[in-house]
This record gives sequence, C-alpha cells and structure tokens, in this order.
Amino acid sequence: MKNFVSVLSVLLLTSWAGIAHAGLMGATVGADFYYPNDTSLYCSNGTKTVDATVEYPTSCSGFSVVSIDVSDTQVIVGHSGNSFASGSFNGFVLSVLSDLSITSLMYDAAASTLGVTSYGFDASSAYFNFAGQLNGTAIFDINSSTNAAVPAPASIALIALVIAAMGWHRKQA
Repeated sequence: MKNFVSVLSVLLLTSWAGIAHAGLMGATVGADFYYPNDTSLYCSNGTKTVDATVEYPTSCSGFSVVSIDVSDTQVIVGHSGNSFASGSFNGFVLSVLSDLSITSLMYDAAASTLGVTSYGFDASSAYFNFAGQLNGTAIFDINSSTNAAVPAPASIALIALVIAAMGWHRKQA
C-alpha cells in the first residue's frame, strides 16, 4: 500500500505540474507584413485558427510567393519569388491572440533553405525579418505556455489530499 500511495502522489503532482505547457494548435493568430521598416504596416493577413492546414497559403491580397504555416510547435515560411527587398525590415509579425505566451523561438538553419535577417519574440508576438533574403523555406521552432492562472484552492486541496493519504497509510502500517 505504501508504494501505491507514493506512486499515486508522484502521478498527481507530475500531471498537475505539466498543465501549463501548451502548443499553438487551436490558437488564434494574426499575421501582419511590414515594409520598409518595422513600423510601416504593408498589409494585414487577418486572423486564423492554427490547424493542420497552411494558415496563410498566400499573403496580403493574394501575393502568392509567400506562405506561412503555423503548427503546434513550428512556423514555416515559404518564399518562391525574387528576393525580399532590402530595407530595415521586410517580413511579418505573427501575433498570438489566444491565452498563450510565446516562451521560445529558434531558427532551424539546418532544415531551412531561406535565410533570415533577424528574428525575435516577446510574450505575444514573433518577429521575422527577411530583408534582402532569397527564396526558399525558413523553419522556426516555437514554444508557448498558457497564461491561465493555476487555481490556488485546487492546488492546496490536491496537496492536502496527498498528505492525508500518506498519513492514513502510515497509521495503517
């Protein structure tokens, strides 16, 4: 019985601790293109829900040489036209409009054929600058977590339940 209570305690606590991690599948995102700098909105692609399809198969007004595919843990940018024009910024900002925070963003140079001039992120947006880059595919790994608050009363109740079960077991032994 002691092993059962110990295993149950570990399972409850580890499953509770993992709740905060979340991927982008099902999240609402928006993509806005900026050129020739990061304050000049060139056009907006509107909002989409992340699913198994390519969220933005064409960009702004049917400009078909750029596509953006967002998955649970990746952003894949395809470019099949001439090089991106030079400027201080020629790219897009991907905004996460759901209750998620971006926690990391990494360019996968080994798997990409499209270079990136710069990229970065904050809690609600990822920035992708392709100024002067040629065509190809750029792959970015992206991670996020939920912004939902962990309810303290439920957490305290769970810990109390585990302690009570351990005390009951000790009394029985």
